Amino acid sequence: MHPDVTRAGVTTTSKGEWALFVRLRPGTRTPVPEIAALAADYPVVYEDEPAGYPVARPAYPDRGE
Repeated sequence: MHPDVTRAGVTTTSKGEWALFVRLRPGTRTPVPEIAALAADYPVVYEDEPAGYPVARPAYPDRGE
């Protein structure tokens, strides 16, 4: 575990290659050498963790839904 990683998973690149997907605390410099070393020959896709997420709201508030 790296202290700046908030989540990790797998994804594919625009070329269809498997890649490690890593969400980081905002402001973390990339690439992160420790993560790149663990990823071996796979590409790493970095993304900042969003400050907030969308909140689900009722689809039809006038109907109470």
